[in-house]
Amino acid sequence: MTGTAYFNKKETKAIADNGALSGVVSGFLPPGLNIYWGAHAAVITTTALKAKNAKKCIKVKFAAGIFIPGQYSGGHCK
Repeated sequence: MTGTAYFNKKETKAIADNGALSGVVSGFLPPGLNIYWGAHAAVITTTALKAKNAKKCIKVKFAAGIFIPGQYSGGHCK
């Protein structure tokens, strides 16, 4: 299964500002899953912060069991 979630500027800001909370959650997950969750949370939060600072939005693609964040503008990015 694959797909891409596109977030607007307000949602991107929320992810950038609150993403560290996801890292905290990883401490409560079982070994293995905690590393998987924490690593993805850190990459997505960092990408959201960069997108927010560039006045862009974040998109997150899910493919082959991994989350691949990126930046975009236009379209849903309002």
